[in-house]
Amino acid sequence: MRVKNFFPLITGPFVIWALLALVAGIIALYADERYDIARRIRMLEMQNAALNQFAQQAPFQYHWESAAILYETGSAADSPSPYFWLNSGGLFFLEGGVGRTLQGALPKQSQWRLRYASANPQDSIDGYYPQNIFRLLTKNVWLDVEHEAYFRIRAHNSGDSPNENASNGVFLMSRYRGDGQSAYLAGMRVDGALVIKRKSDGAYATLAYQPHFGASPDAYRPHESLLPRDVWIGLRMVTVDEADGVSISLFIDEGRSRAWKKALGVIDAESDAMASDLHDPGHVGIRSDFMDIEIADWRLDAIR
Repeated sequence: MRVKNFFPLITGPFVIWALLALVAGIIALYADERYDIARRIRMLEMQNAALNQFAQQAPFQYHWESAAILYETGSAADSPSPYFWLNSGGLFFLEGGVGRTLQGALPKQSQWRLRYASANPQDSIDGYYPQNIFRLLTKNVWLDVEHEAYFRIRAHNSGDSPNENASNGVFLMSRYRGDGQSAYLAGMRVDGALVIKRKSDGAYATLAYQPHFGASPDAYRPHESLLPRDVWIGLRMVTVDEADGVSISLFIDEGRSRAWKKALGVIDAESDAMASDLHDPGHVGIRSDFMDIEIADWRLDAIR
């Protein structure tokens, strides 16, 4: 019995049609996969937009429970944290319900000491104290907002910087824009006073000022601090657009008793003339100058 040879069928047009079908299937599969990936990316973008909107509208409170180290980055987009951007200060440590700036001097060969020794040797005392220029911001932006945090000052790091003066201290910030060229600040100064300030195009203006911690401002001496150490002090800042300007209020809670007292309030009627971006959403944040601090119970809530 003669067996037919099917080899010509396998090596002829059949192979061509099979290859074409295979290529068509791969193209279809690739197109479906690309469509699926694009669809999933779009869904993630929508979810992230919803989460960002929720984060700006809903109360946000962070207790620093998860142990982590946040590194300084050049932009909010580069920060690995979903919530925070360490704009300045080198490192920020989170653990046990407390956030901490660097505490004490860095080792001589630390990369952060070397960076700051090159970039800003005066304020950082030859790079050993990057925390002297501490700026911690939210990644999201806020407009009308109430935010609060508790602070414990551990040390005052004095050097020979010309920027070390009575106006230094611990502050809450709102509407932080243009890499800090515009913002509102409210907090406590090293001369013992409470203050509300405006920064517009890099220039500061004091909007409200009141001596608070014991001695009069005349008791302040350069390179010193009259602020209490090793005790918790709460600061709350409220920033709201009003018909006649921007309203900024400062509340204080000494001893972490949750008994908030209004200390200062002001309407910035010159905000329109000074800088239009003071009416735009901006980052919310915390600033400290020439000191080691600890932070607890940072809470933010949009005002509608």
